[in-house]
Amino acid sequence: HDIAVQQTFPHRSEFIAATRFTPEIKSFANQCAQNYFKKEQKGDYRRYIQCFAIFKEINDQWQYVNDPQGQEYIATANESIKTLAGDCDDYTALMAACLKAIGAQVRIVRATSHIYPELRFENRADFDNVCYLIRYTLFKDVIGEKTIYFHVDNNDNIWLNMDYTEPFPGGYFLSEEMEATMEL
Repeated sequence: HDIAVQQTFPHRSEFIAATRFTPEIKSFANQCAQNYFKKEQKGDYRRYIQCFAIFKEINDQWQYVNDPQGQEYIATANESIKTLAGDCDDYTALMAACLKAIGAQVRIVRATSHIYPELRFENRADFDNVCYLIRYTLFKDVIGEKTIYFHVDNNDNIWLNMDYTEPFPGGYFLSEEMEATMEL
């Protein structure tokens, strides 16, 4: 279970602003959702699979670029779709905005020296079935026997790691120590 020890989320208002989806973000998310896994989207888990198509599109193209020295700059999702580059908070804002734009429930996790988005699942059965699809259908070429990482919060909600740490949803945690979470 989560142990989020900090009540306040650093840069909260900046992240809320950065993760707002606009018509440009909605259009980008829609296009990304159409680029992969079309056949699998016809089943029961369409929204989750569309989230994974967005993940694949962004994750495959994302280039890590540092903030200016000594400054914390949080790019808006609208800024990041133009370059598909930035640091972890820029990636998180873009991924969260795109997932929200197609109706997903998302939260941001601040860990020690890192920040990343997570996708919420309605129940354990859906999560287990979708993990099966991740492992044996959607990302079978890149996942192998690697672990799928997730959190369970104090309300038993399941949150799948959507960070860029691996080429599949549920990649390893760069830092397991959670300082704060913020649902969007």
